[in-house]
Amino acid sequence: MTMFIADFEEMFNDIDNETAGKMIKAMVKYHCKGEIPSFLGIEKALWGVLKDHLDRQEAYAVEQSRKRKKTKGEQKETKGEQKETKGEQKGNKSQPPIPIPIPIPIPILREREKSTFQDPPTPQGKRPRFKPSFTFIENKEWRELWEHWVSNKSSPYRKQVGVETGYKNLLKLSSDDLEEAREIIDQSIGNEWAGLFQLKTNGNGFRKDSVFFGTAEEANFEL
Repeated sequence: MTMFIADFEEMFNDIDNETAGKMIKAMVKYHCKGEIPSFLGIEKALWGVLKDHLDRQEAYAVEQSRKRKKTKGEQKETKGEQKETKGEQKGNKSQPPIPIPIPIPIPILREREKSTFQDPPTPQGKRPRFKPSFTFIENKEWRELWEHWVSNKSSPYRKQVGVETGYKNLLKLSSDDLEEAREIIDQSIGNEWAGLFQLKTNGNGFRKDSVFFGTAEEANFEL
């Protein structure tokens, strides 16, 4: 109402105090109770101007109030959405993220499959026990003799190539003679030698346990 009086200050200054008082009272009743006064003549014309101004101000006030309520409602909705977002974030923090499976390259999968079906690894620092094969020896007696040597050898073979090479060496030392080969092996086992050697002989090239029928001069060797 103060705004209205200020707006019509010049108009009120141009009219007498009685008419101005009537206009002010009419404005108050119209604003508070909605009563429309019954004026005649110049007073009716003045009231028409005032009423039109009051109506426009009232409509402006209602529109502004509606906008303020709408803005407050939008602000509340925004705050509610922010609270929901925060609540979702808190909920997400309590739950661990679902891991995305990483594809494993095919070569790695094949290595894993191989390791699954392989023998368990030996303890670190220990070599796996070597198991020699004797299938390369066709003759049963020679094969049993060589197994006997490999099993009682003071320094075991570590590779198959050593087993086969050692057998060839035995054949050379014994000149493919089974009984002599047996004596060579017994000699090495009895002396706990790591390898095979020719049978011990005297200085004349005869074995010390050889039997010779004849005189010492004829044999020409030292006993």
